[in-house]
Amino acid sequence: VDQSKPVSEVMTKAPLITAQEGVSAEAALGLLRRHKIEKLPIDDGHGKLTGLITVKDFVKTEQFPLATKDSDGRLLVGAAVGVGD
Repeated sequence: VDQSKPVSEVMTKAPLITAQEGVSAEAALGLLRRHKIEKLPIDDGHGKLTGLITVKDFVKTEQFPLATKDSDGRLLVGAAVGVGD
């Protein structure tokens, strides 16, 4: 991204397609497809940005269906460190 350009030159022109928190995966995917967009901003219902769903999220879910995620859909990661021989 050319950071010398004003935001207004690179941002999506109105109308901006968004969804509210709690949108289902099916509804989000439907919005992405219907509007032919790759990113769907999520807001709290009061215009505050709280998240972003992307086409890539769906691709990764399809590629890695057994990935362990928390109740919010975030990837859980674990690690073990040995301290002995």
